[in-house]
Amino acid sequence: MAFCSQYITYLSWNPFIPLSTTIFNFSMNQSSSIVATAALGRVLFQIPGGMLADRFETRPLLCISLFALGISSLIACIGGTYQTIIISQFLIGATGVLIWPLCIKIIIDWFPMQEHDFVVGLLNTGVTVAVIATNILIPYAIHHLEWRSVFYIIGLLCIGIAVATSLFIKSTPVDDTKLTLANTAPNKKMVNFSDIISLLKSKKFRLGITVYAGSLYTSWGLNTWLTTYLIHEVNLSIDKASIMMMVFGICGSFSMPVVGIITRGNRQKRYTFLAANLALLAILLIILPWIQSQTILWGYMIVLGIATFAYMGPVNLMVADLVDTKVFGTAMAMLIFLWLIASMFQSLLIGRVLDIVAPSIAYHLTFWILAVGAFAGSLSIVKINFD
Repeated sequence: MAFCSQYITYLSWNPFIPLSTTIFNFSMNQSSSIVATAALGRVLFQIPGGMLADRFETRPLLCISLFALGISSLIACIGGTYQTIIISQFLIGATGVLIWPLCIKIIIDWFPMQEHDFVVGLLNTGVTVAVIATNILIPYAIHHLEWRSVFYIIGLLCIGIAVATSLFIKSTPVDDTKLTLANTAPNKKMVNFSDIISLLKSKKFRLGITVYAGSLYTSWGLNTWLTTYLIHEVNLSIDKASIMMMVFGICGSFSMPVVGIITRGNRQKRYTFLAANLALLAILLIILPWIQSQTILWGYMIVLGIATFAYMGPVNLMVADLVDTKVFGTAMAMLIFLWLIASMFQSLLIGRVLDIVAPSIAYHLTFWILAVGAFAGSLSIVKINFD
């Protein structure tokens, strides 16, 4: 629930993008700058957040992060101007940085190694639940309630989950024999700059950066712009586009635990699948704007949803296979930091492309820009020796 609420908050602006010209009188460039600002908040605080995750106990950090995330969402309701929305999105990016590394640490601490593929796959379904929720519930709330209701509901949801976390998540596993890759006790020594330099000196870790940052650059860029493409270019109504995005998310949601079962505990299967998945995703994106038939597009969205999300378990477990567990939170934060820098520039670039390039080629360029990350990740994973 914590991880799902984080991504509902992160994705909350995306359904507004195709409607922002009518609701707020924003240009596409302004809408994309809001996406980039949320990424900037994460960029600036991701590595310090990862260091905190390595240093302090999991539960209180998770509660604080969720509570702050909720307050940040509520700020968007003040005024409804470009300035207040951009401040809200920046704070959403900044306050949510701890949630992902803390959730992964909880899994590593609580579950035996052979279960990690399945459990991380199950955790990642929170992403697709967030995609489904934001693309179905947010358009409904905008049309039938009022746009501020979106941020009120999301803000109160995060605060409620923060309270539930403080009450129900225990600090240590009931059975200490489950500690396989990490220990729930916080590190006595704070991770420092020399640890970061040591990570960057590792060729495996540098290749891992390309895999992780490239794959998420593509997937989250697609999640940001796909609804806008369906409404503006395919000419679907917002209701039809929402249903198509729901199909996209549901197929991705089912794919992740299935991949976890197939690859359970087998590194070779895990990373062979990861390379093939990323290559397929890049190819699907390049083909997407050529599809003219809405009937074919429905089937295509099923395949695209699977390719967009199925790899997420393997790519996150890759981090645990590349680094010492004492610096896991910092390593994860560095990977997310570099992904977000790439995504920030991607959002600004695509927003500019959609504003100034002829519509006949704008989305072809958009999907080429997105495909680059998946191609790079696929080429890099085959070069990493995990033995």
